[in-house]
Parts: sequence; C-alpha cells; structure tokens
Amino acid sequence: MMKLKTISLLFTFSITSVIPLFSGDDSTKVSFLDRGSYFEQIILDPTESQISGSLLKLWNKNEENKGIYIPANIGFQQSLMRYHINEKSGLEIAVAGAVFTQFTIKKLEENTYLGEMVNADYKVSFLTNYRYRSLSLRLRFFHKSSHLSDDYILRNGITGPNPGTLNYEQLDLTGSYQFRDFRIYGGLGMVITPNAVRAPFSSQFGFFFRKNEKKVEKVRFICGADIKIFQENNYAPNIRTGLGIEFGNPDKSHLGLLLEYYNGHLPYSVLEYNKVSWLGVSLFLERSRIQ
Repeated sequence: MMKLKTISLLFTFSITSVIPLFSGDDSTKVSFLDRGSYFEQIILDPTESQISGSLLKLWNKNEENKGIYIPANIGFQQSLMRYHINEKSGLEIAVAGAVFTQFTIKKLEENTYLGEMVNADYKVSFLTNYRYRSLSLRLRFFHKSSHLSDDYILRNGITGPNPGTLNYEQLDLTGSYQFRDFRIYGGLGMVITPNAVRAPFSSQFGFFFRKNEKKVEKVRFICGADIKIFQENNYAPNIRTGLGIEFGNPDKSHLGLLLEYYNGHLPYSVLEYNKVSWLGVSLFLERSRIQ
C-alpha cells in the first residue's frame, strides 16, 4: 500500500507541475501520445525499458559457464503529454515498463540439452523529460522487483526466502548531451523506499557514437560504453561495451545489432552479487528518434 501511495503521489506531482504550462493560448503547443522521446533511450543500459535479445557466453569468477546465457527483454516507453515550449526546447511526461527475463541452455549429455528460465525482473517507470537543443534531462521514478523462476528454485534446491534488495523504488536524474556524432550522458540515483534493505546510492554514465554511412543511407555504424556503479555492490563498476550497426529509418522504429562485452555484477535478479563477464551479440528494437 505504501508503494502504491508513493507512486501515485509522484506521478500526480509530475502531472500537476506542468498543467499550468498548458493553459491560456498555448494549447497548440500541447500534443499527446507522440512518437519518440525528448530523452533518447540508452541502448547499452542492460535495464533500459526496450525490446532486445542476446546470445552470450558467460564466465563466472573466471570460470566458464557451459552453455548459452540468453537475456530477453520486452519493454516500452510512451510519451503521454508533450509541451513544445519553442523550436529549441520542450517538456514531456512519459511512462515506461519492461520485463527482463534470463534463460540458459546447457548441454547435459552428448545429445541432451537443458533449457530453463532463471529469473524475471519487472520495472515500471514514470518520467519527466526536458530538452533544450542538444541537451536532454530525464527525471525518473521507477519501481523494480525480481523473481527467481520455479524451475531454477527446484533444480537448485532453494528453500529459504530470497533477499529483498531488488524490490525497491528509486528516483534518479540523468543528463545527456549530443555533440555531432557523439552522445555523452551521466546521472545519479537514490533508493527512496522507506526502510529499504538496499544501499541507496547509484550512478550511471557513458557515451554513444553513431556515424551515418554515406554510401548506404539507412545503415549507421554505432559503438559505445555504459558504466553503472552501485553502493549496494561496494561501488564496483559494471561496464558494458559494444560496437555494431544500426539500420532502418531513424524517424521510425529501427534495429541495432551489436557485438558486446560486459564485466561486472549481473545486472538482473537476486543473483546480482555474482561477478561475471560475458561476450556475445545483441539485437535491439530502437525507438524513433527526434532529430
């Protein structure tokens, strides 16, 4: 009940804080359910609300895990209300949601394979985004919860309760600046759940490079790195890097294909205390971008 009240209050505050902007003769500057976002998605963030899937080889404490690790994410972000202040700036209210699932396929015998779902994380976000020219700001409130799968619990003989460190609410502020083909971003977050078990502070920063191929109009080279640091994990950096191609019309939903490497704590589930590395390929469905 306390969580629902907190979510309702924050969302109501976000809406009521911008309603005065929509009064008077400015109704033509208001639009609803627009495509894209004033704050472009961070595709290298493992917990971004987006659609993506990966085929990865996983190492745990320098020991190779036999089999394939398959994170599969289903997410969305939708602008609810957008206020076009002028040609250079605007403000919007948006919502986002995602389910992050993790699967493994392991070889048991010569012709026998075991596939199982390991975990599912759920995330619901409310966002207030602001954009001025090449600068974007995102104020985000989200709830996140994590649940081990029944198969994983039974096969590993888990009988005790799971820790509640991944069931929490967080408020964060992230800034992003686009300079020609480069985008840099950074931000800070704090867990605001009363009496939370989880340590409160976190930060995120990184860069993303996108270069159009002149010979092929709808193909772009992309690369970047995303770094997350959590007090919960003693401030050890979690680093995800990737390079690949992006193809399709950027004004519409389009695809990105990346060869990626990750080193850090598992970004998903109550198993996040495991320090891992992975290498593999990922496919993303990217949202339309506001040029």
